[in-house]
Amino acid sequence: MKTIKFTSLLFLVGLLSACATILGGSQEKVTFNSTPTGAEIYINGEYRGATPLTINLEKKVYTVEVKKEGYITQEIRTTTGLNPVITGNVVTGGVPGTVTDVVTTAAFKFDQNQWIINLQEEGSAAENEVALSDEQVK
Repeated sequence: MKTIKFTSLLFLVGLLSACATILGGSQEKVTFNSTPTGAEIYINGEYRGATPLTINLEKKVYTVEVKKEGYITQEIRTTTGLNPVITGNVVTGGVPGTVTDVVTTAAFKFDQNQWIINLQEEGSAAENEVALSDEQVK
């Protein structure tokens, strides 16, 4: 009986000490803007709204399509990196806290959470150029 209580206590301490899970959660706000506005945003093939659009997404890699009639469809891919908050597990959570943060995706953050997409008109001279703006906000 003491072993079960001790194991349960260790598990609970591990969950409660998952720094990134507690401080950041498993989702992050991501904003999509386009020129012109009103472009449709599809995330992994699912329509999520029109620009300007701010939504909460689980912190993982996505394929995002930006579509507007009369314009060339643009495709971007989100990327993630380690959330610096996970370093708190060295002090408080150890392995259980780190595992919890990784499983809940709280251990990660989007490398970029704001996107500005410049759409090119179909048939324009810039049709074959990459249309992502150099003004992307990080």
